[in-house]
Amino acid sequence: MRLVVLASLLLVLTAGLYIQHSAIIDYRLALAMPFTSHCSSEPDDKMKALITHIQQLGIPGGQISFVKPDGYTVDCAFGWGGSGGVLSTVSEQNIFRYASLAKILTSITAIKLAQQHTIALNWHLLPSLGLKTQPSDARITDITLSQLLRHRAGFDRSISGDPMLKDQPWCPAHLTTLSLLKLDFTPEEKYSYSNLGYCLLGQALVQTTGKPLTKLITDTLDLSQYSSIQPIVSSAGLTDEVSYFFDSPDTEQQQLRFNYPAMLASGGWAGTAAELSKLMQQQLSAENSTELLLDAGIYSECDLTVWRNCHGMVFYKYQQPQQHVMYWRDGSLPGLSAFVAATKQADTVVLLLNYRKYQWLKFNDAIGMQIYRYLNN
Repeated sequence: MRLVVLASLLLVLTAGLYIQHSAIIDYRLALAMPFTSHCSSEPDDKMKALITHIQQLGIPGGQISFVKPDGYTVDCAFGWGGSGGVLSTVSEQNIFRYASLAKILTSITAIKLAQQHTIALNWHLLPSLGLKTQPSDARITDITLSQLLRHRAGFDRSISGDPMLKDQPWCPAHLTTLSLLKLDFTPEEKYSYSNLGYCLLGQALVQTTGKPLTKLITDTLDLSQYSSIQPIVSSAGLTDEVSYFFDSPDTEQQQLRFNYPAMLASGGWAGTAAELSKLMQQQLSAENSTELLLDAGIYSECDLTVWRNCHGMVFYKYQQPQQHVMYWRDGSLPGLSAFVAATKQADTVVLLLNYRKYQWLKFNDAIGMQIYRYLNN
């Protein structure tokens, strides 16, 4: 019996090592393949240089889209995807998971509802959720929708963890759990990025409007005109989804195990770079929207020269002396990286990539700095 167990364990370990080794071979093969790209129109030298710099960071493939308010658009797919030693070129029609770029859909929806006077961003969270139980931490009663948007509501995942990354997160299904929590800091005291905060924001919008979140976002942003943009409704892969490459110990199983329907407000959408950039351009160019979505007068006491430091209602804001401002947001999941950037003139860049480093934060920051240089050239 002991021999059977040991033999079974050896088979499992051997299979795991084979899968890991095979993934490394696929990744290295993709990097060694000749450069390939296809664009909707001829990219300028700046765009070509940006794609080259992105690939030099170890990216096998991806999509990039650049849109200007005057109608100028260039959509490109570049590099390779694949598995099992079979590679194929990334196409402009491939679907990518948007990861935390999904928060842009949630935040713009909230701001547009505020513009329509359906909600107010200074509303408190608990009554917006319909919760009447007195929380064990009285500070929870002070949380506003604006603080959730700006990641200043009191949740710090470095202290209490991130419940949204669990197989069965308590938000949005068991909102009464909120009343049992102890906040990690007093609301408005500091910035701390929170997936949980965006889940709670999404549910506040649901309770206020009476609409399911998918329909609310789809209707508010008129997503019906963007056929590729879709909610992720199961743990399976999506039709026409790109093939990803994983940096150990990340695996495809880890990417697929997340509860994407529960993460709808924080990371549960997918689509192409081209359609997300056009959606962003449409929203930023709408009457009376550019200043509200980009600034809203909330950065006045923030050091813009520090990367990943100043977060507004929708985006981070960054600016080096004597250079232009960039508004941006990134996303990261096992096997993928994503980035959106915009200027004050509403020029918009979307970059979706089929790889990430396991230690992803500095990796994403390097991508962001390449985009900043591109927009400042």
